[in-house]
Amino acid sequence: MQTIEAATCLHDLAKGQDDHARRAGNILNEMGFSGIADIVSQHTDLESQEEISLESKIVYLADKYISGSGG
Repeated sequence: MQTIEAATCLHDLAKGQDDHARRAGNILNEMGFSGIADIVSQHTDLESQEEISLESKIVYLADKYISGSGG
């Protein structure tokens, strides 16, 4: 659960930049947070991934839900 919480807090770390999900994932990877980086880097596009973790699905859906509500 802590991994999901961390990923939800950090998923838009590079928002405003091109391909912000991948960039945020790279930043987190460089800092040694590879598990969170994987989730963050997938949060905008699950369809292009071969294997999708439950954590990635949760962050993806939460992001879409909040985005859809104007939040």
